[in-house]
This record gives sequence, structure tokens and C-alpha cells, in this order.
Amino acid sequence: MEGEGVTIPAPLCGTVWRTLRGALARHRADGGHLAPGVAELLEELRAAALTHTLEASGHSTTQVPDISASSGEVHTDRLAGLLGCTDRHARRVARAAGLKQTRRGYWAAADVAALEAARRRR
Repeated sequence: MEGEGVTIPAPLCGTVWRTLRGALARHRADGGHLAPGVAELLEELRAAALTHTLEASGHSTTQVPDISASSGEVHTDRLAGLLGCTDRHARRVARAAGLKQTRRGYWAAADVAALEAARRRR
């Protein structure tokens, strides 16, 4: 079974994303850590749900202003997943390290990478 995955039908991506996001937020709030790759999985589910919603409503998906990890910015949700803590604590950690948001809810990817590397060295 190793290496096999699960395909989630497009109409269910939004429901699965909201369910997992809520459960993982409660898990992190209780001090739990996320397994590697969970934040990325949630981001993929969110993007798939958005794409499906746009397609179902007749809108073009080629102009979706969605920000990926390659854009040079990281959302606070992803930062929290990388640090294994809540969104609120991730913001505190980032500010304590001297990081500033590039815009509301987003951090420079280079700053996030440096913060994550520094925390791993401890």
C-alpha cells in the first residue's frame, strides 16, 4: 500500500479542506504538532476547492489570483504548519524574530525559511 494515494473528487475538496483545517487548528491549539507536508496538503485542497468552485460557477480559472509558495510569500497558516504551532503563536514567533508581514497574513518566503532553519538548529 506504500506509495498509493487517495483521489478526492473535486466537489468534495472544499468540505474535506474545511473539516481538516478545523481539526488541525484544534490539534495545534492543544499543543499538537503537524506532520511534515500537512500544511502543503491543506493548501492543495484549498486551491482545488477554489478551482472547482470557479469552474462550477462558469468563471475562468486561468485568472485566479491565488498565491502559491513560489510567489515569494507564505501565508500565516503555512508558517504555523512549518513551525508546528497555532497561527497566533506563529505570528508571535515571527514578530519576536523581527519579521514583518509583507501584507496582511503573508510573510516573505525567505524570512520564513530562515526562521524555520533557525528553530530547527535549536
